[in-house]
Amino acid sequence: MKYINSKDNLLVRELKALKNKSRERKKKNKFIIEGEKEIFHAINGGYSIQKFFTTEKFKDQILEKINVRKKVLNYELIILKKIIFESLCYRSSTSKLIAISKFKNHSINSLAIIKKNPIILILDSPEKPGNIGAVLRTVDASKIDLILISNIKTDIYNPNIIRSSVGCVFNINIGLGTPKEIIHFLKKNKINLYTTFMNRESISYLKINYKKSVAISFGNENFGLSDNWEFDNSKNIKIPMLGENDSLNLSVSVAIIVYEAIRQRKKCKKLGS
Repeated sequence: MKYINSKDNLLVRELKALKNKSRERKKKNKFIIEGEKEIFHAINGGYSIQKFFTTEKFKDQILEKINVRKKVLNYELIILKKIIFESLCYRSSTSKLIAISKFKNHSINSLAIIKKNPIILILDSPEKPGNIGAVLRTVDASKIDLILISNIKTDIYNPNIIRSSVGCVFNINIGLGTPKEIIHFLKKNKINLYTTFMNRESISYLKINYKKSVAISFGNENFGLSDNWEFDNSKNIKIPMLGENDSLNLSVSVAIIVYEAIRQRKKCKKLGS
């Protein structure tokens, strides 16, 4: 078992860079995960983790938890000085474990439609990691088939996305690509697209039949959908706004429409008919 007591240790410096810099994560094809729940979600999701980090206080407890999971092989548990460990955590007072994992391939070219009549969610140029994470929680909770993200302004393994998704990012199907690539994917698989342009002719989301193959696209939090998403046979839908405000938070809008789609399909018994 390895012990690290210096903040200038090369591995500690790498951890800090992976925590703080998207460019470094992309360059090394690695990212940092904080929190037991999040890490074990990643393990269950098939992520390759070889290095775990904790403190002297929690090492025996963590060893036991890791060893219970037979999916973790040939790993190394590294003990960090408490002050160093806390400097690497957002939740310094409650976190007991951090880890390094490799990226998964999220290229849209690697995706295949497995289920008949899938429900697909599309996010166009999302910026705020907290909103992205909240949407991923909805995707996980509703068990929709796929989320496609175009021109993401960060990387999918931003620590704030991992934290705000509570690790759900590791357990769902995610594809990344340009609007052109995503639209080609939809057309190739004969999937109906519903857009959510603001201030354009639209129909209520409640009047749509979601029982066939369907993709629903949502735009950037500040600027909405780009014009890239206008193509033949797409339909624009809206959530009726009864007050003075003209829009809802992205994650709220996604949840409302997605749950109407699964209600129609009766995928969740608790939703009733």
